Amino acid sequence: MDTKIVSAFREELKSGGLVLDEIIADGKLHRCGTVGKERGKDGAYVLHADPPMSGWWQNYRTGESGKWTDRHLHPMSITEKDRLQTSVAVAQNARREESSRLHAKAKETAFRIWEKADPVPLNHPYLARKGVMPLGDIRMAHDGRLIVPLLDNVGAIMSLQFIAACGEKRFLAGGATSGGRFTIPGDDGPLCIAEGYATGASIHEATKHTVLVAFHCGNLMSVATSARQTYPDRQIILCADNDHETERARGRNPGVAHATEAARAVSGLLAIPRFKVPDSATDLNDLARTEGLDAVRNCIMAAVPVLPEVDVQAAGPSPVRFENENSPDIPARLFPGILGKFCSALAEELQVPFELPLCSALGTIAVAVQRKCRVRVKDGYAEPLNIFALCPLPPGERKSATVEACKKPLVEWQTDRSREMQDGIREAASERRTLEKAIDMKRASIGKAKTAQQRKDLIQEIKAMEKELPDVPRAPRLLADDFTPEALALLMERHEQRIGLLEAEGGLFDTLAGRYSNGVPNLDAVLKSWSGETCQIDRRGAETIILNDPHLTLVISPQPEVVQALAGQPGFRGRGLVGRFLYFMPRSRLGTRSLDSSPMPESIARKWKQTIQNLLSIVWNRDTRGNSVAYDVPLSPEALNLWRKFAQDVESALLPGGTLEHMTDWGGKYPGQAIRLAGLMHMATAPEPLTEPLSPQTMENALTAATILAAHATAAYGLMGSDPQLECAQSILKWIERDRVSSFTARDAMGKVKGRYPTMDKVNAGLAILEERAFIFSASQDTRKGPGRRPSAVYTVNPHTFE
Repeated sequence: MDTKIVSAFREELKSGGLVLDEIIADGKLHRCGTVGKERGKDGAYVLHADPPMSGWWQNYRTGESGKWTDRHLHPMSITEKDRLQTSVAVAQNARREESSRLHAKAKETAFRIWEKADPVPLNHPYLARKGVMPLGDIRMAHDGRLIVPLLDNVGAIMSLQFIAACGEKRFLAGGATSGGRFTIPGDDGPLCIAEGYATGASIHEATKHTVLVAFHCGNLMSVATSARQTYPDRQIILCADNDHETERARGRNPGVAHATEAARAVSGLLAIPRFKVPDSATDLNDLARTEGLDAVRNCIMAAVPVLPEVDVQAAGPSPVRFENENSPDIPARLFPGILGKFCSALAEELQVPFELPLCSALGTIAVAVQRKCRVRVKDGYAEPLNIFALCPLPPGERKSATVEACKKPLVEWQTDRSREMQDGIREAASERRTLEKAIDMKRASIGKAKTAQQRKDLIQEIKAMEKELPDVPRAPRLLADDFTPEALALLMERHEQRIGLLEAEGGLFDTLAGRYSNGVPNLDAVLKSWSGETCQIDRRGAETIILNDPHLTLVISPQPEVVQALAGQPGFRGRGLVGRFLYFMPRSRLGTRSLDSSPMPESIARKWKQTIQNLLSIVWNRDTRGNSVAYDVPLSPEALNLWRKFAQDVESALLPGGTLEHMTDWGGKYPGQAIRLAGLMHMATAPEPLTEPLSPQTMENALTAATILAAHATAAYGLMGSDPQLECAQSILKWIERDRVSSFTARDAMGKVKGRYPTMDKVNAGLAILEERAFIFSASQDTRKGPGRRPSAVYTVNPHTFE
């Protein structure tokens, strides 16, 4: 037997969730385990050895099944096809006959076991673990396992299910399961159908309703259609298991999918448990044990109708998307070399979005090279390499750890320089204090001078001593934690007119808005330091500071609320502060992070540190007067042509009706921002960044990234202009998309967003926006009159929402 063909069949079984050690190709039915119950018998397969090898499989836990045929042979002749079809038909008939014989034999065995079984004690360990009472006619085997009978339409025993104290379940060998159910009798209200016995017991205890136990999700349809024939006018509620872990692993939620199909087939309602802490919880018994019977009762009361399947092509209009919805991811491939490798490795280690380390890493490069280097685009036009950038994310996203890791080489460089200069600073400061003391003493003696000549001589001596005062060197500073505009100017004056702020908090914006200036915004120094404009700072009681070429890098990763409030601060948008920022708007990874992340490779960490230190070691370029000036990095002709086309397209987008029409303050600076981005990428990756022209490939990557960042900027501007009702709508939409909700009630929606929107009035306002934008449609059909609480409004989701 060809092992490659058997391996191909094994892969087919694996894709269906089956787990087995050995495959037997004898044309007979074999049982095996499934994912999550590897030692169970919830899977089955048949494999025929006759060429071409073919097989069939069934996963009874998920209800999935499939057929398989070896495709590696040459195309079959008509004779071979006839032979295969005959072989398959013979095998199927034989299997049906064998199944019928086994079912009949198992039915007799089941009856004998049932007759000899014992009553179930109230403290049976399985029931105690599940927190339910023995409901309905169940019994106990002599080995202590629970026995739940599978009954046919007329109540006769078809087979048995055995449940051990640990929860392991087994059906009687050879017994039929399709269509089998167990009844937990209750009131004449809605008829509930669930998968497992404990789930059904919890539903009954919470509602007193009659419950049909279907035993597994693949049997829900058979039980539901049979129940509908028996009770044509009764309300039927399909109570799904929420197999969210299976959905995360395999992209499909079998419990919800099968319950939805069954509810649709019988015009029933669908109840899906939602958990505050999902973990491994899946069913309504889990909900009862973790949140109480009231939570189960509320889930059943909130059951919603399942509308007929909708042809997506004819589902109606596509929804009107929100402008700030789903900013596209920035691919790491656009940033070759150490920049992309470092950001990817840090994103993996900390389990953060790639954009978060990218933003701070670009800021780190900018701090290292700002004012020393610039990109010369053409004669008379050059772009500096400092940037303003924001990357907002909610709390818990490890923003601080990310920022610290990115700027670590800068901090270490500062610390090393300070340590190296410590002795010299101490000696110079001591000498200066000594001379100042002597000057003070000499100055005090002037009052004792007896003649004008003596006073003049003392003054000349003081002047001479003052000329001898040594300048106390200062350790270089690259970074500041926070500053007022006056403190910023002082830092700039002392440290080569350049400074950076790389932080995870947005407190600086409160300072700029006037925290220390009676609410009057003071933005001049910050605005001019973005473009290197001459800036004059008048200080009360101190000399005026004049900066002729200041450069400031601001890279902040605040909470989204900080960005939302920017446009509302006086002067922030009108004077151009908002338009100077690059915006990185990544998707949060909260809830999807791995606990087994890979640490940063030491080689990448060393290379990142070396790259930044190499940039810091670039000596200052000096003009003929000895003043520090920037090195000019030229563009290659091809890179310049690429940028010219990009800039022209941007210019068109600024026209009325263009994509940047409503954010011209940002769009006007967009081509220059692309140059800065390209320049930072060049400085980090080019072997000789000061002598090599900026390459076409670097420019192309930078322009692609800039195009994506334009979408992020649009999202940021949308966030700044959003209102609470719009935010509520977007929060509900995120839940719908995350859980792929097909229908829901207004009360369901409130349960998902009540932390921020605690009243139904606020939730209804958000739902109204989603309905206006065609994300959802009202499906409520309540016509009841009289007293009592109205049922919650029901909505169905436009299938186009998930495109």
